[in-house]
Formats: sequence, C-alpha cells, structure tokens
Amino acid sequence: MGEIFLVGINIVHTRFQINVLLFVVGVLIAYGVNRFYGQSTTSDVAMEDYKNAKSVYDFTVKDSQGADVSLEKYRGKVLLIVNIASQCGLTKGNYAELTELSQKYADKDFKILSFPCNQFGGQMPEGDGEEMVCHLRSAKAEVGDVFAKIKVNGDDADPLYKYLKHKQGGILGDSIKWNFSKFLVNKDGQPVDRYAPTTSPKSIVKDIDKLLEAISSTIFTMQSAPEKAKSIFEFTATDLNGNEVSLERYQGTVCLIVNFSTKDAAFEKVLGLLTPLVRKYHTDTRKDLNVLFFPCFQFGAKETTDEIVKRFESTTGASPIGEIFAEIEVNGSKAPGLYKYLKAKKPGNCGGFVNSNFTIFLTDRQGAPVERLNAGIHPYTLEDMVENLLR
Repeated sequence: MGEIFLVGINIVHTRFQINVLLFVVGVLIAYGVNRFYGQSTTSDVAMEDYKNAKSVYDFTVKDSQGADVSLEKYRGKVLLIVNIASQCGLTKGNYAELTELSQKYADKDFKILSFPCNQFGGQMPEGDGEEMVCHLRSAKAEVGDVFAKIKVNGDDADPLYKYLKHKQGGILGDSIKWNFSKFLVNKDGQPVDRYAPTTSPKSIVKDIDKLLEAISSTIFTMQSAPEKAKSIFEFTATDLNGNEVSLERYQGTVCLIVNFSTKDAAFEKVLGLLTPLVRKYHTDTRKDLNVLFFPCFQFGAKETTDEIVKRFESTTGASPIGEIFAEIEVNGSKAPGLYKYLKAKKPGNCGGFVNSNFTIFLTDRQGAPVERLNAGIHPYTLEDMVENLLR
C-alpha cells in the first residue's frame, strides 16, 4: 500500500515537472518568436522609410567632414548623383568629363553630387576629409559637391541610394552595378533617369539641357505672366548675397511675406508681433512657419544691407526670426513677379497696390495666398490664422 502511494506521488511529481518544462519551453518559444518578429518589423519599417520619401529633398547626408547636409539646399536645381572611385578603370574618363560638366554649367541651376564608395573592388581606399580633398586635387577632378563615403548596395546602403534605386531601377535588377553609376534628378527633386557606369557623362548633356530648359521656361512664364502662377513656390527671390533662391524651399510650410523698412516707426512693433510666432512654430524640431522679409524703400529712406542686418540683430538678438532678401520695389513695373502674383491674388482695398511698409501676405502650406494683413493686426488673431493653416 505504501509503495502504491509512493508511486502515485512520483507520477504526480513527474507530471508536474513535465508541465513546468512545457510551460518554460512555451514561454521561451513565445519570447523568441516575438523577439524575432518584433525585430523584423522594426527593421522592415526602417528599411521601408525611404519608400515614403517624396523627393531627394527629404534626405540628409554627411559631407566629407562628417557634418549633416540637408539636400533641401539643392531645391530647384538639376542634379547628377554619382558614386565615385579613385582606382577604377572608369575613373580617368569620368573624372575628366564630370569636371567638364561642372565647368560648363557653373552658372546654371545644375550640380553634381559625388559619393565616394568602396564597395566595388575596394577601388576608393581614400578616407574622408583632407585625404579625399588631396586626392581630388591631385587628380584635378572638379566633381561637384563631394560627400562622405557610403555604401550604395545592401542593407547598409545609404537611404538616399535606396530611394534612388527604388525610383529608377536598373535593367538587371535595382542594385548599383559598379562605380560611376549615375542618377539624373529634376528641379523638383524627382529622379528621372539612370545611367550605367559606362555611360559617358558628356552623353548626358542633352538630358541635362532639357531639364534646365524646363526651369528657364517656368521662370520666363513667371516673369511674363506671374498672376497665372499656382503658388509662391514657382518664384525665385534674390538673397542678400545676390544669389537666386527658389521659394520651393518653403514647400509644406506656412509663410508670412513682409515688405519693411527698419527706419519705419512700426518696425519694432511688427517684429514684436512676429517673433513669438516664429519661436513657437519654427524650431530645431518643427519648421512649420517661415517669415520672408523684403526691404522696400518706396515708402521711406533707403538703408544699406549692413544697417538692415544690424537693426535686426539689435532687435531680435542673435537668433534670426526669418530670412531677409535683397531690396525690391513692391509697386510699379519693377516689382518682382512674386509681388505681382501676391497682389493679383490678394489685391486689398487699394486696387492691388501695396500702400505702406509691413503689408503682410499669409500663404498656406501649398503656397497659395490666403490673407493680406497690416501691422495693426492683433497678435492673437494672427496666431489663430497661422494655427488654423497648420492643422
């Protein structure tokens, strides 16, 4: 009887051990499965991000010194993106012809973006920074803006190249086949063509010219009939250094466009109106609002660029609250296309004329003018208008 009792206890104990073991195994399997799929999902999301990009302007890359460079700086330009190498059989010819293209289009809206890559036969052994600069200088290669070394294939490929390959697949698969593969990007940041490593850069000239002609045609239309524009993004403006700046750079943001004079009595009042808005809606992590300042002396005394900059700095501090452009006339035949467009869309009470400094045009995220305001607007009213457009 005692033996039977002990056997019963052992059976129960054994079953208990088996159940515990099965439970532990089940937990481990569940943990492993969840961990595996959790990691896969996270990885997939990271890998798929590039597919959601709208243009090359959504990407940030590293320059040869390791600093971040947003490709937004190239908005409005035609781009030729190339993976380069120093010891390839194609190096000499490509360096020479890329240099020719750089010189040929030096004064045009065109830029070559060169990305050193060591994935093909280890043919780009040079390091970033000074070593890369010295190499290109000794090779007399002017290959546009040169960035940090990257990978163009595989899971570790730079997101920009994942995007380029996604948009312009190759004949025998999307992967980059060798050094000096080339992607042509239009003024809207869209990859429009892909060329094999053996394609001569000079043979791409006709395609580059076609894209540049499209830019010129758009500019001509905006100059001859600016009121027909669909948004402010179709215009350019001249910055304080004399460079033409495409307003496409402000796409997706709300803009306040203001003509001003720092000698106007309303100057500090208007900056007091705009500063809190900029501090709230234009930060390191959020750039939803931009203010575009245009000096205009049709309503008062003329000022130098230095005087304008110093007055802004003394009023707003070291942190700017907007971008200051070159002097313009807002009325008359010399008014830029941008202001002709703004006045056509929001003529106000003066037959389309701007009758004073600090006329404020408010545009939505699509670049369409939605309000024409003056310096007397209440701060809360202006903030509500901006907030509504950002929703």
